[in-house]
Amino acid sequence: AVMDLFREMRRALLRGHTTPILRYAADCLAHLLSFMVYRRSLSLPRRASDLHLERIFEHMQAGLDRRLSVEDLAAEAGMSPSHFTRRFRSKTGFSPMEYLIRLRVQKACEYLDTTNRSIGEIAGQVGYDDPYYFSRVFRKTTGLAPREYRKEPKG
Repeated sequence: AVMDLFREMRRALLRGHTTPILRYAADCLAHLLSFMVYRRSLSLPRRASDLHLERIFEHMQAGLDRRLSVEDLAAEAGMSPSHFTRRFRSKTGFSPMEYLIRLRVQKACEYLDTTNRSIGEIAGQVGYDDPYYFSRVFRKTTGLAPREYRKEPKG
């Protein structure tokens, strides 16, 4: 997974150095670093609840197209929502929902870069029923609306 994230960041940077590409690469780097910190923490003495977080990362990645709540993720990890959120933030530096949003926007950027799917289709594929809400989240995260991001030169 670390090498996959590194390759994705490298592929993005090979397409150019426009602001959207640099933001996407920075998101990949943040994900990569948080994953590396998490992996390193696995080699330290750990509690059983730490083992569940890896399963949660996989669950989040696989569930980008579904509604996921902190309660759902906490239940998957066998923790209370507040305990889960504290543990998750201590491992990644992000709240579970911030992390999920970044994963979704990262996947949306990939779709915008590599497909001709409509913004509405992409919104649905990354877990947003409302394309307008998706566009607001995308803009807040990347600084550009999805249409603007798609029009940016990529290399």
